[in-house]
Amino acid sequence: MTFNELKNRIADRLNLTAATALTRIGQEINERYREIVSSVGLVTSIRTTKAATTTIANRSLTFQCEKILSVYDTAYTPVRVLQEYSFDELRNMTVGTDPPRAYAIERMGASTVTIFLSTSPATAFTLTADVEDNPAELEGNLVPAFPASYNDILIRGVMADELYKMEKYDLSQQQEDKFEKRLSELRFFIAKSAYGNLYQGKHPDSRPSAGLV
Repeated sequence: MTFNELKNRIADRLNLTAATALTRIGQEINERYREIVSSVGLVTSIRTTKAATTTIANRSLTFQCEKILSVYDTAYTPVRVLQEYSFDELRNMTVGTDPPRAYAIERMGASTVTIFLSTSPATAFTLTADVEDNPAELEGNLVPAFPASYNDILIRGVMADELYKMEKYDLSQQQEDKFEKRLSELRFFIAKSAYGNLYQGKHPDSRPSAGLV
């Protein structure tokens, strides 16, 4: 369903027609949408890649995203994945030479994440990151970035908000419970796999080494 279809369906179920009510419902759809895609297990909805280019002699590098999952250098085949350290640990290490082999999260803002590199770049080069992106605001004919079979989650969540505003607390709680149930089902739907060969400790040799060179 599109944003407009979701908004109209919610308004119809609650018999709301005023322009102010429709505007409020639209805002609540986006609030619930951000809650869903940023919750545990829903990273697939906002996972993407971003690239950033270094500035000579500046160890800080900023990506446009909400969270960085990994950083790698595509100049190598296979790509070279940088090791992640804490900021204090990396700052106290000897500064290496290009290309960087490690990074640390230096700062996280509203829509950017800045990393601190293990080298002071001698040239301008590009690094790529797997990230959790800033979720786009839904409007018009845009659709939520998760499976369409679960779009009713947004309907349940916004109905809970509206019914609470109407002081129909029992009905609001019923919709909130359905929202949580369907959200759990969506997490399971994303996580399940018929042949996934996933388990903890599968690659014991992939742990970061003590040094960078």
